[in-house]
Amino acid sequence: MTATNFAFLIPAAAWPRRVRHFGTEAEIALSGSTALLLRCCLFCCLALAEGPAAGAETLLSSQANISLLTVMPGDELYAVFGHSALAVQDPARNIDRVYNFGTFDFDQPGFYTKFVRRELDYMLSVSTKAGMVNHYRRVGRPVIEQVLNLSAEEKEKLYLLLEENYLPENRSYRYDFFFDNCSTRLRDVLERTLGSRLSFDPSVAPAKSFREILDQHVIERPFIDMGFDVTLGLTTDRMMTHREIMFLPIYLMEGFDHASMVTAGDTIPLVLHKERLFWYAQEPSAPADRDLHVWIAWLLAALLTFVSIRQIRMGPPEGERRRILDAILFAFIGLLGALVFFLWFATEHSVAHHNLNILWTWPSHLLASIVLLRKKRSLFWSRYFLCCAVTMLLLLAALPLLPQNFHAASVAVILILAARSVWLAYALRPVERELRFA
Repeated sequence: MTATNFAFLIPAAAWPRRVRHFGTEAEIALSGSTALLLRCCLFCCLALAEGPAAGAETLLSSQANISLLTVMPGDELYAVFGHSALAVQDPARNIDRVYNFGTFDFDQPGFYTKFVRRELDYMLSVSTKAGMVNHYRRVGRPVIEQVLNLSAEEKEKLYLLLEENYLPENRSYRYDFFFDNCSTRLRDVLERTLGSRLSFDPSVAPAKSFREILDQHVIERPFIDMGFDVTLGLTTDRMMTHREIMFLPIYLMEGFDHASMVTAGDTIPLVLHKERLFWYAQEPSAPADRDLHVWIAWLLAALLTFVSIRQIRMGPPEGERRRILDAILFAFIGLLGALVFFLWFATEHSVAHHNLNILWTWPSHLLASIVLLRKKRSLFWSRYFLCCAVTMLLLLAALPLLPQNFHAASVAVILILAARSVWLAYALRPVERELRFA
């Protein structure tokens, strides 16, 4: 999920810093002493009572509506997962607010370091419904509205909770891609409002893992798909619960569609009615090149395996040689391994921890690639590549038994590493014996 700016944010001049958002769109909230004073008053109201007292004046009128707005995925990388927001509208009280939990401050100190290490705080921001819908109409992304079937007291409580979250001391939170994002926060605030009376239907959630759901959304972006498969760890292969799948906006919308709540002993649907605020027919992308990179990887694997076998039959060449192509291969795998290692051990990205891709992306291959560029090498490196070859062959045999799913192109790369390691272990060994007995 990536960031972008929006022309419809209001009032942009009142916001002291640039704000961007990952994966779902960013909006800038109203600021100023008057708005802050109002929010402080709302916070006090929430602290004094669970709901409005009998006869007391409420903040929302009987004309108020609260709805979930779902924006369909777009073509850009940052838009592939869609977007969710809660809208509160009350024409009688001149209230028009859209709450978005997916914004962050691009200009905060150490932004890039915090982003890479997952130490970047996201925050709640507010815009208007008309501005949001008009923006997505311009960029051609459909918007669906689900008006919630809430009582006046429930609307009041939900509105107060949203405003409480918008207080400066509450609006920031530590973002988690799967478990605490701009979509799950909307689910959570509704659960806080309705408590045990709210029920989501577990039967409508597909029995899939996080990785399978992500694959569906990036199927037209094969290299992004492969990037997810290589950098995300075992957590991604766990089967999701019906609540966890709501980390994606489309499944949050479906969860709301089939949710119910108990009111005065009766079970009623959560959604009062559903409407397409803006829609257009999206043409499906041509699937011709989806697996092209996989076919290329397997053709290379077949070719290099054949070359390695032929080289072994012919025997090692006389004299010392630099092995530039092998050095490039192992340098690339070493860099990839360094990334996997870094995401696992040096960041708070829990979804990147316990990543079994480390079994074939050895960071030590970076050093091995440097050695391959030298003419003289120690006997250690012959044994190193022998160990690598054995490990890769065992990994290929064990893949069906491992709890983590490996990308098809990654399996081809493992075969390439096995073939080239067998050859390098064989080719370097005679040279090392001559050096040792010299």
